[in-house]
Formats: sequence, structure tokens, C-alpha cells
Amino acid sequence: ERQKSIKELHVGSNRLEDAGAASLATGFRKNSTIVSLDVSDNGIGLVGTTALALALRTNNTLHDLNLSFNAIGDKGAKELSAILEFSHSLRRLCMIRNRITNAGAAYFAHKLPSMRSLRELILTKNVIDREGGYLLLEGLRTNMELEYLHIEDSDISKPVLKELSHWIRLNQAGRRIFRDTKIDLGLWPYVLGKVNNEPSVLFHFLIEKPEFLNRNKKKRKRKVSGGAHLEKSSPLVAPLQIFHAAGKPFEQQHLLYFPY
Repeated sequence: ERQKSIKELHVGSNRLEDAGAASLATGFRKNSTIVSLDVSDNGIGLVGTTALALALRTNNTLHDLNLSFNAIGDKGAKELSAILEFSHSLRRLCMIRNRITNAGAAYFAHKLPSMRSLRELILTKNVIDREGGYLLLEGLRTNMELEYLHIEDSDISKPVLKELSHWIRLNQAGRRIFRDTKIDLGLWPYVLGKVNNEPSVLFHFLIEKPEFLNRNKKKRKRKVSGGAHLEKSSPLVAPLQIFHAAGKPFEQQHLLYFPY
């Protein structure tokens, strides 16, 4: 707390164990400068993890927490997942090889819909299989914030990994914009133009925002009666050209992956 200039604290491989992690957490509660904390490979178990989780409830500065190569287990995962729905600052949580199983994955999956700040969750080299992957998928469908989920080396089937990748890509493309109901529909062509080369993402965005298509239908009617036309350079043209190409249903002609 006295070192006001410290932004990053790396104390990995220092044999902190639970007692050291608890002491660190006590001072960390009031710290307002550290944005990155690395306590990897320190033999930290449930007690130390719980202490760190409690500290995160009052700390509004930390962006990056690395707990890799410890032994937090499923109960520790439960403590950490519980604080993620309250945290407004934590962006990245790394827990490589921490003896987390499907039960631990379930805790994170349950909290995913209510998380608002976390952008990257790393769970590689844990004991998560298809069951845990499917639970994470269920939570991710209603999470619009998480942009990176690392479970690549887990025993999860390719179809589940593919669908997880799909929802992550939607978030990376800015799906959280759907939370804002005050955005002028006139700005949506620019949003859609950003994902114009990704048909599955584009289709999902159009399905999420049906009023945009209704608005365009009205414009098309005015074009017939009033002679108005859209310039080829208009950002509205490209997405709708793909959507209406060849007069075929979009999902049949262009959709590479349709998760519904």
C-alpha cells in the first residue's frame, strides 16, 4: 500500500502458499495503484484463494490476475466466480493448471451471464471435458463481454469448441452494443459493415436487431414511390446485398455456422 508508484506486482514462484496469499490480500484490499498481479506457482489453495477473492470485492483497480499453477480446485473456482459479477475492473483472469474440473467450470458458467468487466478467461490444462464445455457454452450465450476463452487443450468435443468460438467472435465484434437501446438505427449500417465479411456474425446481428430490417423495408418502399436511391458506397448496401443475394434465404446460402 505504501508503494504508490507500483503498477505491476509479480511474485510468482515464491512459495507464498495460503498464508502468504492471505497476507498479500490484506494489504491489497486498499491498494489503488496495482493493475496487474501475478501469484502463479505459489502453492495457493482454497484459503489463499478465498482471501484474494474477498480482497477483489473492494479493490477497483486490478485488471489482470494470474493464479496459474496453483491448487485452487473447484471450491477456489467457486470463490473467484462469485466475485466476478461484482467486479468492475478485472479484465483478465488466468488459472492454468489449477485442478479445476467440470464442477469448477460450472461455477464460472453460472456467473457468466452477470459478468460485466471480464474480457479474458484462461482455463487451459485443467480437467474440463465436454460436460464442462457445454456448461460454459450455456453461460456464454447470454454473456456479451467475454472476448477470449482459453480451454483449447481440454477434452471438449469439436462441435462444442466451434460453438464457443462462434459466441466469442460475436462478442469480439461488439455484441454488447445490443445492451444500449438508445443507439440510433441510422448507425447500424456502420456496425454491420464491420462484420460484413463474416456471414454468420452478420446474420446473428440482423436477427438480434429485426427493427433494422423493418426500417430498410420502409426505405425500399420509398425508393419505388419517390425515386430515391442508395449510393453504392453507402454502408447500408453491402450487408443487405449479402442478405438478399440471389433471392435465397441467407442462412441457406451464406451461413457457415448457425447455432440455433
